[in-house]
Amino acid sequence: MTSHNKKILNIVNGALKRWKGKTILDFLSGSMKLSDTQWLLSYLFENITNKLNMTHIINQRTRDAFVQPCEIDQRMLQFFDRIASDTLGKKYSMVELSPLASIGSNSLLTKIQQANILPTSRMNELVADIAVALSIESALKYRNTNKEVCTASSHRIVRVQNVSSIPGFTQHFRMFGLCYIDKFTNMSDMKPLEEQLRFYLDLINRLSDIGTVQNVSVYLSNILASTHIIKKSSLAMEEVRSMTDCEDEYDLCTKCNMDCTRYSKTISNVDTSVKRMLKPLYPIIEILRMEYPNVTILYDLGRIAGIGYYNGICFKITACNKDGFEFPLVDGGLSDWAAKLLHNKKIACITSGIGSELFCKKFL
Repeated sequence: MTSHNKKILNIVNGALKRWKGKTILDFLSGSMKLSDTQWLLSYLFENITNKLNMTHIINQRTRDAFVQPCEIDQRMLQFFDRIASDTLGKKYSMVELSPLASIGSNSLLTKIQQANILPTSRMNELVADIAVALSIESALKYRNTNKEVCTASSHRIVRVQNVSSIPGFTQHFRMFGLCYIDKFTNMSDMKPLEEQLRFYLDLINRLSDIGTVQNVSVYLSNILASTHIIKKSSLAMEEVRSMTDCEDEYDLCTKCNMDCTRYSKTISNVDTSVKRMLKPLYPIIEILRMEYPNVTILYDLGRIAGIGYYNGICFKITACNKDGFEFPLVDGGLSDWAAKLLHNKKIACITSGIGSELFCKKFL
């Protein structure tokens, strides 16, 4: 055994002695200190890699979707980012995010299952959500300045769940995202959300001069309204949550016997509580309909995607490409992530993101 291996083994033995676990189930319970777990995993991976060869590298590169490069020419993605940053203007600062995030960032803030996040042996995790990563950086900036923070970034993110059945989706992909953080004293003040919607509609309009983008649609919702409808109808929340990945097949309005369709220009047929929750959207919808007459702007009264993720107003933007296929391009909304991070319920956080790689692949 080399002196290096002896040193590592002593560290590992020390970690095991401090931990005092007895079985593999004890170890898997996660009760060991993170720093000691890191040393154990590092030692394990060092021993594993010592047994590999060049053939393994080539074979894994060939079969593993996580290590395969993006199929789009990098210059196309850079082109997208240039137009996006020009459209954004100077109010938002551009942040070059780390490829890693603090372990637990997604599962603690958004309730996304940790099994869908790719961890590292160094007790970090790969960035799986540009909105979460930006909200953490923005919250830190806000803590230091106590002033409005507006950040944006273009970043490649990694998702563990299998997306092979979804056209255009890959295990890792590039997104362009925005984050706004400030005190939120007036629930009717949705100006920052309106600004983010304007940015995406202006960006898509500029990109449509180069590619083919048609039938652009904006769907505005309030996750709290959806939750209210679910509870009032005595639906099991677990049943609803299980359908969020195939939302189009689960019509909440029909399921709850509502007197309205899911997508609607008005909310005249919904109950008073739902109307109150959607009231902040009134001025936004009126302004956007006047300024973007070629864009379909509707209420989405049955949205369930985002339950446990957003905690208020949210939106989605879709568009059809030259072949007539519709793709979800943008998603965003209000969350309590910054409030949790800063231990201050008066802090608002509005995040959003556009699938820049998906757009380049399907529309340009």
